[in-house]
Amino acid sequence: MADRTIKPDDTHDLVLQNNHGSSKIEINENDTVVVTSGTAITLDATTSVELNADNGYVYMKDAGVTFLTVYFDGTDTLITGP
Repeated sequence: MADRTIKPDDTHDLVLQNNHGSSKIEINENDTVVVTSGTAITLDATTSVELNADNGYVYMKDAGVTFLTVYFDGTDTLITGP
């Protein structure tokens, strides 16, 4: 197998792209990780999948519109919708 190199693109974002499809993982200058897929994204782990937000908020969105918010204030968990 040949060696592989991952380099920043011309905007200095770190990009890992599938050259045979539309899937892409990008880490931009704001330390935001963006995963782009032509179909679905699967997170698969043998033990657990963890979402860790130090401010207590986790948002689920569709086309940029929040449809579910989960908030933990250190004692109680609040789940809200639109």
